[in-house]
Amino acid sequence: MKYKNTIVTACDSLYHWGAFLLIASLKFHKVKTLIHILGYQLTEREIHLLSQFSNVKVIPSNNKMQRSICTLKPDSIFSTETEWVTWMDADCIVTNNIFANFNMQKNFIIRFREKAENREVYRNKYSKNDVIGSIPNIVLATWQKDVGERKTSNINTVCTTNCFMIHRSHFPFIEKWKSQMDKVIPDTMSSVYDKKSLAYFMTDESVLNSLFAFLNNSPTVSEYPFDKGVKPEVVHFGLRPKPWEAWTRRDLIYYDDIQRILDWCQKEGYEIPPLPKSFQKKYKFLFILFAYLRSIAKRIKSLLKFILRF
Repeated sequence: MKYKNTIVTACDSLYHWGAFLLIASLKFHKVKTLIHILGYQLTEREIHLLSQFSNVKVIPSNNKMQRSICTLKPDSIFSTETEWVTWMDADCIVTNNIFANFNMQKNFIIRFREKAENREVYRNKYSKNDVIGSIPNIVLATWQKDVGERKTSNINTVCTTNCFMIHRSHFPFIEKWKSQMDKVIPDTMSSVYDKKSLAYFMTDESVLNSLFAFLNNSPTVSEYPFDKGVKPEVVHFGLRPKPWEAWTRRDLIYYDDIQRILDWCQKEGYEIPPLPKSFQKKYKFLFILFAYLRSIAKRIKSLLKFILRF
């Protein structure tokens, strides 16, 4: 069978469980695609557990700078030969066959945030002259200086890079993304977030947005189709803790989905990594309790911060 699309991701040992769940969810929902994983310092056992599935290729990373794996997205993309490439973070799963009724197109498919999300992302970055819900002016000024092409921004909100789909014609843009990350992200930045940077605190995501904003010939973008309904087709476990560490109240809706995937893996004879307690059914209600207690503690902490401001 000739495949038109490759799903790519990258992981190290900390995200190995996430990569395993991503692959297993794709196989469980019969998503017909090639899968490439750029693996950073994975053990032979970890590589085996990922590559035991059909049409999965684990590619060792030569990330000598020890920069965060989030900056390796272009390298993962360039490992492919198919006409289309879909990036998914190694803390994503799918909830159905996402390409069953999907028409491939040559536009760049990526999700841009709503204003309410921008308010949260940039809540500590706004000055009195900024429009809340937009991109702060000081961020735009830095992006414009570093990209050095357009004088005014081509976007008024920012995209997320946990899942996006491109055509091979976008490879020059991805190459520019890679070179721009080399230019503005320190070689020693090992975290997904750079708290010391105002304009690039979201590292790879910030750099991609700077290009959409100020590159003269940035790609035409199409509406992101994978986040509709109560349960999005592509689920991103973006916050800590991750499900293989513990459960958040927000993510509990996917507990049964993951159990069905793991039960299917066992039934089909796939080897499963050692189950963390958060995936062991006997601890389910304990982790539900922890999730609610954590949520309550977070609300109390936020309330105290608000009260202490006055």
